[in-house]
Amino acid sequence: MKRMSYDSLIELSRKHQLPIAAVDENTAPADKKQSQIQILLHHSRRNSTSLSVENLIKRATSSNTSPLPTDPGQSLISQLKLRPSRSKIPPPTSIKPPNPRRLYSQAVSADKQNRPGQALNLLLILKPLTPLDGRVYSRLSRLYKSTGQVELARAVLKEGLEVCRGIDRGYLLHGLSSFEIGADRIELLKEAIDLGVVNARHALGMEYMKNNELLKAFNILDFESKNHRIYHLKGEVLRKMRKYVEAEEAFFSGLKVSSNYGKSFFYTSLGVLRYELNDLSTARQFFEKSIEHNSRHAQGWLALGYLEEEGKVWERALRVFEGDIRRDGKWVMVYASYARFLKERGELSQAVKILSKAAIIFENDIKLIIDLGKVLKAKKDELKAREVYREGMERFKDVELWRAAGELEMDLMQYESARRIFQAAVRFKGGSRREVGILLAVWGVCEWSLKEEKRAGELFEQAEGRLEGNEESWVTLLHAKMEWSRENRHMASYLTKRAINLDPEAEGAYRFWAKVLEEDALVKEETVDDVKKRADALMIERDMNEAVGEVGIGTSWLMRKRGKRNEQGLDERWALVVD
Repeated sequence: MKRMSYDSLIELSRKHQLPIAAVDENTAPADKKQSQIQILLHHSRRNSTSLSVENLIKRATSSNTSPLPTDPGQSLISQLKLRPSRSKIPPPTSIKPPNPRRLYSQAVSADKQNRPGQALNLLLILKPLTPLDGRVYSRLSRLYKSTGQVELARAVLKEGLEVCRGIDRGYLLHGLSSFEIGADRIELLKEAIDLGVVNARHALGMEYMKNNELLKAFNILDFESKNHRIYHLKGEVLRKMRKYVEAEEAFFSGLKVSSNYGKSFFYTSLGVLRYELNDLSTARQFFEKSIEHNSRHAQGWLALGYLEEEGKVWERALRVFEGDIRRDGKWVMVYASYARFLKERGELSQAVKILSKAAIIFENDIKLIIDLGKVLKAKKDELKAREVYREGMERFKDVELWRAAGELEMDLMQYESARRIFQAAVRFKGGSRREVGILLAVWGVCEWSLKEEKRAGELFEQAEGRLEGNEESWVTLLHAKMEWSRENRHMASYLTKRAINLDPEAEGAYRFWAKVLEEDALVKEETVDDVKKRADALMIERDMNEAVGEVGIGTSWLMRKRGKRNEQGLDERWALVVD
């Protein structure tokens, strides 16, 4: 604190009506002056500290705040008179600072109980008290992002990077990587790994696996760790490499270090592995264990139900989810899991009820708004979905929310309206490269539908520059299909081959290339057949690989077994638009 001059202290005393004569008259002038300074400094410290920290904490944690004294100077003197002391000169006292650990715990609790405003206030108070704590910046960023303030989310991470060192800096680099894609994202993750952030290894492994660089993914994950996420992803990589024995060992190793909640994902993955080996009896046992350890594990219930094909499994699941809502309704994941279960079951009306209730309770959760709109759209209630999106758009400038709203307008054949939405959303600050890239691609389809092929081609090219791997391949294939529709077959062939080079596992690209080749008289018939066989092989492989994702088991492979179709994914949805 900057030292104040005596004259400044005198002025402060007049401002707060603090009597300077509150010192023994027998005190020597020099001592008297020093005593006055002691009193004023004490008052200055007490008053400024209570306003800047204590009262802010009270306001953040409770609506019932104590009123400030109307006469702070007189209140101080009355306190001094009550303090027993041989001397009338009060010793300078220090206000006990808030406990940072307790403050952080309160912020985490507020965050989990869907009080983002309170959590933000607490963290903003805590930040200057612990300026080198990377956790504070990371949680602030996540809260900003979850409430649609993406630009602030990115900025607070960069602010933390200027002061944090060591592993705290690593956490911030890991967080910042979520705003990047491709080489930029990989470089940030590698730097975070060098600083000791284990979860950055998991993220980098996911990045490599997404791009089908399985050996790179395995190498980054193959190290001694007690992190259950590492074991789980390592097992998935090995399963995809068809190394089932090693994959099973990784899953069992992860079970030893995982919580009961985490064990459910390992048992589900083991069930999928055994299903692929046609060991249905053991697969069933693993699925049962997954829901024993986590009754809210929607994908575990779905896998077991589709395997058993029995109504009793669904009845059990419904009872569990209903009980969770009554008992633990303050957690957003309870509602999200229940809605996911109902949606996969095709019970869309019930899913809408659950998501509508959740969207009211968790009003700042943008993902809930998007999910509710998608379920309403699947239920063929497009007008209600439009209303949900419009209400969300009034509150949040979020690229993904506005993209979902634009896609709905396209489904309603309102392409001009969709174009206006995309034009506004692309100018939002803070959207990640990937989010903007997908937005540009969908906008390109919109322009194509409006017969603006030149503009569509420009948008596809811009999107390709912002995406990587299979997503860039998907956009390139869209571009190829548009060129094919314009009878520009040479460019269509070139773009299709480029899409395959970007993602050798893109079975959709092989199928389209076969269609292109069939009309080329110079191509031999067996060449076309080879391309078709490759597409069929990749389709089978994809059905197996999509069984397990980052958060658990997918169900499309079991649903196909029962003659059902899963909700269309991104590739399939836009294939319908352009075929």
